[in-house]
Amino acid sequence: MTEQILKDDVALAVLYREVGAAMPGLEKMCVFNSVAAVAHLFSINVGLPSSGKSTLLSHFNKVTFKDTSLPLFSLTIFGLKHIAGDLNGQEKVLLIDDVGAINTMYSRVATLSTIAYLVNDHNISELNAFTNFNISGFNGSAIANVQPHIFSSVTKDDNYVANVKDKSLRFYHFYMPKRQEDDGYRSLDYVKINLDTHFKIFNKYEVKYKDVDKLIKLVDKLALFYSRARSLNYAKAMSKAMALINGDHEVGESYYNTLDLMFSNFYIESRLLQRRTLDGTYTFNDDDFSLLTYYMNYDDLSFDTIIDFFDISMATMYNTVKRSNLFTEKEKTLVPLDITKKIAETLKTPWW
Repeated sequence: MTEQILKDDVALAVLYREVGAAMPGLEKMCVFNSVAAVAHLFSINVGLPSSGKSTLLSHFNKVTFKDTSLPLFSLTIFGLKHIAGDLNGQEKVLLIDDVGAINTMYSRVATLSTIAYLVNDHNISELNAFTNFNISGFNGSAIANVQPHIFSSVTKDDNYVANVKDKSLRFYHFYMPKRQEDDGYRSLDYVKINLDTHFKIFNKYEVKYKDVDKLIKLVDKLALFYSRARSLNYAKAMSKAMALINGDHEVGESYYNTLDLMFSNFYIESRLLQRRTLDGTYTFNDDDFSLLTYYMNYDDLSFDTIIDFFDISMATMYNTVKRSNLFTEKEKTLVPLDITKKIAETLKTPWW
């Protein structure tokens, strides 16, 4: 990237490098989610099993947001009444480790919908024959982890379109982190950076937005995925949170360019999440997501190796590649298309 980005001695860059030294492959997801959490936003991490999503949320709970985090299994409207007292007028970082562990598709979608509504609207109430509660003044953020095949099912639901898509950030995690101790790497326990105070003072923290033309260019890119008003809100909130973490009171070109680079793991959504009608539900291509993750991490692209990795049959492998928008096949070997090579190159670009 030729544009000016934040210098490599700022606090975010330090966090990026420390996580990368402890568990390579987690640094981008960590920084993105840290910024989104400080900004009081809702982020969803999509990634394969054993890709480090649970490790990161455990670290957030124990270290990064140890005083403000609230781990949850699920959070439907009916479940809210049991923890209304913990959320009323509170500032919390809600952590949902595995949406797929929630036992029904209704509860999975309801959990994401409820969280999106609570984080964005700050108030929620329910009064009917079964439950009666009111939550007001909730001022927090949320992070949810989901595997690609579960996310694919969720996006097909009307509630995803109505209540989740526009009210959440998505981070597509394409790395399979190297194990720390047995490969000579440290544990995330060595990363001691805490962001509780930053999270608590975010709303009162004042910044001046400079280089507005650069900000508008970033909003233009986000507006391909969100409403323009929502795009502006995300760009300003994320860049403000970055400035807060770095101890700056001015947000300018280097912040917008760095944020644009950070959103590269989100822009890929245009290749994976498709809508077949003008006002219908979405289809998430979890097969292409999985193949791209494999391609990003491993050199052996032979079908024999890949079917062992995913525990599938050779027939399933051929059918999957036949449907793919990113790969083709030659002599029982996975072959990336030119656009796929460009995507991988962008996704591998270091942030610092």
